Formats: sequence, C-alpha cells, structure tokens
Amino acid sequence: MAVFHMKKTREEGFSLVELSIVLVIIGMILSVGVGLMNNFSKQTKITREKANLSAIKHSLTSYALSRGKLPAPHPPNELPYVEL
Repeated sequence: MAVFHMKKTREEGFSLVELSIVLVIIGMILSVGVGLMNNFSKQTKITREKANLSAIKHSLTSYALSRGKLPAPHPPNELPYVEL
C-alpha cells in the first residue's frame, strides 16, 4: 500500500488582488463620504445665513417700530457723528 504524504501549504497574508479590492471599496466609501460632507457644509452655511437674515429683519422691524422710520445711510460727502 502506497502512502502519499501531501505537503500541507499554509497561505499567510493577503494576495495582491484582495488588497486592491479592499482599497477600491475604501476609496468608494470615502468618495461618498466626502460628497456628503461637502453637501452638509453647504446646507450649514445656508441655514446660518437664513438665521442672520432673520435677525437683521427683526432688528430693522424693531428700529422702525420704535422710531417710526428705517435707518438711512449717511450722504457720501458727510461723515457720521461719533462721540469720543
């Protein structure tokens, strides 16, 4: 009876194909994440500016109600009065 001794090989580490697939997947995830962060950043700026405009509107309305008129800019050839 013949006994064959098969040498058991053990693979260690990852193949180049496996590593490249993982890198492609990570790249896809990062590209989606960067796009979402960019969109989120734009939405944050828009929301902040809407709040600023609302505050300006409220301030102008309060000024007009208390003084009966809206503030007007100084004529270009006159300097505003500043008390020191």
